[in-house]
Amino acid sequence: MKTIKYIISSIFVLIVLTVSLSCNGTGKHTLLLQSADASITRTAMEQSAQIMTKRLESFKAGRFDVSVIYPGNQIMITFPEKADYGSIEKLVTQPGLIEFWETYDRDGLQGILGDDNRLFSLLPAVYDPTPGDYAGCTAMEDTAIINGYLHTIKTDVQCRFAWSYDHDGFRACLFALKPVDNGDPVITGSDIATASFDDDIIKIRLKEAAAVRFADATRRNLDKVIAIMLDDDVISSPRVRSEITSGELDISGRFTKQEAGYITAILANGVLPSVFTVVK
Repeated sequence: MKTIKYIISSIFVLIVLTVSLSCNGTGKHTLLLQSADASITRTAMEQSAQIMTKRLESFKAGRFDVSVIYPGNQIMITFPEKADYGSIEKLVTQPGLIEFWETYDRDGLQGILGDDNRLFSLLPAVYDPTPGDYAGCTAMEDTAIINGYLHTIKTDVQCRFAWSYDHDGFRACLFALKPVDNGDPVITGSDIATASFDDDIIKIRLKEAAAVRFADATRRNLDKVIAIMLDDDVISSPRVRSEITSGELDISGRFTKQEAGYITAILANGVLPSVFTVVK
């Protein structure tokens, strides 16, 4: 487990999707995206195109054109043949919700579940975490069974579950997320003032109010884990070693410079207001 003390170490899984592209005969490719929201407004479409543009610019995707097709609720992106197709498709379709959550350790989760030990019976002992870590780990193929059980849990305490996935695709670890005020995470992407990267290190500066909340959270969670989520997955699980009051964080871990650039492009440019899929 990495530590959180001005340096946050993370493991980021960059999933390269199959790209559906058309070549327009001019040495360029066209990517056509469809909004899943049939009632989306022109303003929201234009906002989506702007976020996509900023993400591509941050990622240094090369020369590209982004245009809105409305009505039709589509966005067309044209870019060079030699561009990184997989990363571009992910950049313009990933919703991009970033959240930092407090977590329950295994003992805390046991207190919530009471006498119900079914969850821990489903998480093999060989994967038992150290104190303060995640709830437990299992083989990837067993997550569906555990998810089925999680849907049956009823407690008086708010708790949300999320998985992180190893790079090798063989193991998944379950985190029990602890909501703070009003059931929210500690901070979200909207609390980030700036995000940049230097080689494989991502640098984040929080807005003033968020820096205060984050300092409080780190003080409450010494020697415990903060889970950092991108959309539905935990991408980093640093352990808090000391209170962080500066509001400035460095994220480093087992990812390439390209992956660090991808994360930064998402962090720095907001959440898409609609879900978009590639038109096949």
